[in-house]
Amino acid sequence: MANASSAARRRLERHTEGNKGSGSRVISLPEGVEFLQVKDAAVRRFDILGYEVTEKHNPVSHVGETSFERTYHQHANLGPDGKGRTICLKETFGERCPVCEFVATLSWDNEADKAVRSSMRAKERQLFNVYDVADGEKGVQIWDVSFHLFGKVLDAKLAIADPEDGVDDFCDLGMEKGKTLKIGFNEKSNKTYKFYEAASIDFKNRTVDHTKTEVVNLDKCICHPTYDEVKAIMDGGTSPDAPRDDAGTTTTPAAQKPADKAQDTTSDVECPGGGTYGKDVDTYPECAKCPRWNDCDDLTNK
Repeated sequence: MANASSAARRRLERHTEGNKGSGSRVISLPEGVEFLQVKDAAVRRFDILGYEVTEKHNPVSHVGETSFERTYHQHANLGPDGKGRTICLKETFGERCPVCEFVATLSWDNEADKAVRSSMRAKERQLFNVYDVADGEKGVQIWDVSFHLFGKVLDAKLAIADPEDGVDDFCDLGMEKGKTLKIGFNEKSNKTYKFYEAASIDFKNRTVDHTKTEVVNLDKCICHPTYDEVKAIMDGGTSPDAPRDDAGTTTTPAAQKPADKAQDTTSDVECPGGGTYGKDVDTYPECAKCPRWNDCDDLTNK
């Protein structure tokens, strides 16, 4: 594996720079590897382990570097039942994407178009190799999580760290440089489900040596369908590159409608643009400066 020294710092700089301007599972895991689930607000201790980047399309790390995460983008809420998902070819691989092309044709003035645009636009997610200290018998698990629920907090923590804090190499496999992340979560909910957002992160000394731990190449986990395969999902088919069990059937793009969104039950949350909280994210000019944008975005795309 490539030298992990300052890899976190380099990746953070690229990720921050890249963000200045801006239904099927789309992840395929190796046999025997499980997805990690955060099902309550209990404090968790995770060892996030770096992997060697092998794909040139990785947006924040170069081939041969060590990265602690793999950023990708997906389109959700496809089809009449709102359960269809596919990788965003444009944001993930720099290729033409039929979903992005369709979204670009929608009007900003028509209310129905704005709702579809908000529902179907590409959303940023991240993959992590995680060893759950409290559940070590499972080995490395893959955490597939919205950037706004975890990565945002981690990036902020890394951004204010000093070199002498010794956290730049937290994803190193060894005990000397690698760190355990003590993560506190906040529980959030709407009418139908609960979800958990990282509220705090502290770096602790490792208690497990991972120099012989086999990590997953996260670049290889991201399905890479062709343009026609993504188009087929929009037209009512499924992509062979997205084989997981919740593949959605879809209608043609012109008939796409966003699924009904469960709304936040907090009665004092009002949309500054006059829309519906948890549904109309990025619909109004006020969205750009709204302090509740992240929560609204996550609720919109559940």
